[in-house]
Amino acid sequence: MIRTGNPRDATQTCPYCFEQFKISRAPYRCSNLTCPGKEVDVLLKRQWSKLAGGGKQGKVLSPGGSLFRRKKCDACKRPTDDRICPACHAPLPPSYGKCENAIIAIIGAKNAGKSHYIATLVKELRDAVGPALQFTLSAVNDYTINRYNKSFKEPLYNRRVSLNISRSAKTDEEMRIPMLFNLQFMGTDWRGRKAIKRTILLVFFDTAGEDLNSEATMATVNRYICCSAGVILLLDPRQLPAVREKLSTDPREEIIETRDLLARTARLIRNGLGMTADKSGRIPLIQTPIAVAFSKFDEIEDLVDPAATVRTSRSLSGYDPHESTVISDEIESLLESLEQSQLVKDLRSWFRTVSFFGVSALGCKKRSDQTLPHAPRPRRVEDPFLWILHKLQFLK
Repeated sequence: MIRTGNPRDATQTCPYCFEQFKISRAPYRCSNLTCPGKEVDVLLKRQWSKLAGGGKQGKVLSPGGSLFRRKKCDACKRPTDDRICPACHAPLPPSYGKCENAIIAIIGAKNAGKSHYIATLVKELRDAVGPALQFTLSAVNDYTINRYNKSFKEPLYNRRVSLNISRSAKTDEEMRIPMLFNLQFMGTDWRGRKAIKRTILLVFFDTAGEDLNSEATMATVNRYICCSAGVILLLDPRQLPAVREKLSTDPREEIIETRDLLARTARLIRNGLGMTADKSGRIPLIQTPIAVAFSKFDEIEDLVDPAATVRTSRSLSGYDPHESTVISDEIESLLESLEQSQLVKDLRSWFRTVSFFGVSALGCKKRSDQTLPHAPRPRRVEDPFLWILHKLQFLK
């Protein structure tokens, strides 16, 4: 990601290829659709064919050391403020370099429910949580709008069909292209008028579980993880032996060791950040906050005290750090009762800031034909996300 803080020409990280650069070195692209200087962008087409499309793109214009001034195209003489990454020519969001940016890495083993989680998280943030907490969430570009609607909202909410398992980024370019959202906190200006007080660019990736089974693959197609401002690790309760004994599970279902996935993730972050041992041989803890959430919590909530806070609905009156702490303690106790105390120890040996959650994206079980009995009824899917925003000091 792109760490918090925003000096005017601070080093930025491309949300597509993760190369670093200064905005003053980012080329412009002519935005005039009828410009006679339109050309095939060979670099963009080679790196991101889905973004390039099949035709020509606006002419690439030298940055000239400019920060946020508009640039006049030498072919059509019209000004443009569209910027592109100097390394891969992917289009940069209009707010890039002007606001804080945060990649939120959502990871988990195969069948952990990452796609369902992203689908319901975005909808809840836009329709319920955002209005209550005085922020808005909006897609930055047409690609994000179209992909979210086609791949997430339409099948899940309109047709009520569970989402397919995410494809590998090794073979599908779309899985390497992020969805970009602007999170804007609302307030009032000095005249008491409604105004945008703060803007954060959020970067989401829908990662295939199989791409997390190899450290070499992660370092190639999941480089965003080591650039993340926060990590949400989804735990499929059915992957835990103690849970499988209590629930009727398919014996053919693949068991994936979450501790192995966690270790690969931690090593990737440490290597990516250049974290090495000191003279005494000690490696510092990773500063990136990690939220560990039981997905499909509705399937195991009976294992928790009926009076537990995690079984209640979150108040929309505001963010409550104390409630988050209580829930974390409840889930940590549940993990220990399910013989997962070593997983908890592993987390605390890698990461400085850890918290535990219980979420449910669908709020129901899928039928045998993969349809849902009703539209998703998510519960507490926003909790891990809001906790990360709080730890990054984006949310009080």
